[in-house]
Amino acid sequence: MRFALRALALVFAASVLLAGAARAQDENPDWSITLRVKLALLQKLGTDALHIEVITSEREVQLAGTVKKRETRELAGEVARSVEDVKKVRNDVRLVPPKKGEGKVEAAASEAEAELADAVLESKAQLALIEKFGSDGFRVSVEAASGVLTLEFPDDIAADRRRDMVGLVEDVGGAKRVVTLKKR
Repeated sequence: MRFALRALALVFAASVLLAGAARAQDENPDWSITLRVKLALLQKLGTDALHIEVITSEREVQLAGTVKKRETRELAGEVARSVEDVKKVRNDVRLVPPKKGEGKVEAAASEAEAELADAVLESKAQLALIEKFGSDGFRVSVEAASGVLTLEFPDDIAADRRRDMVGLVEDVGGAKRVVTLKKR
């Protein structure tokens, strides 16, 4: 039951982000495509999609990350291709076998719960940035791993604005720590 509630929270957060992306689509359509592909992957693959990173540039989507099933890898590429405005998909998702000695069900449940918690945290942080800072919130890359949020800023966001963004994200419930990086 707890897992189902978290999954619903994740889909809701992704939907809210998608709505915000639609408003910013004129400024940067790649953000909108990335969010729509992530949402489509979550809807079609469920928690398996949590291991897949989506990178979009000039309407070309690159999928990266690792999955444990060949079917998931193949379906991820098909799902990404089906999203409107996607021009091309490069599927760099790798297959990684499950760890030995680990019960498949227990390992999957444990990993899914941790990944889902990170995805919800990531979505909450990104949404907070978008709501408070508008289009600048879209320009900050947010990643979550084990409760640690990493914010990656473009060079042209001023230091005082970055501090405000970090402060906002530190107040997001569930964040253990916030790390900042400059975008390359």
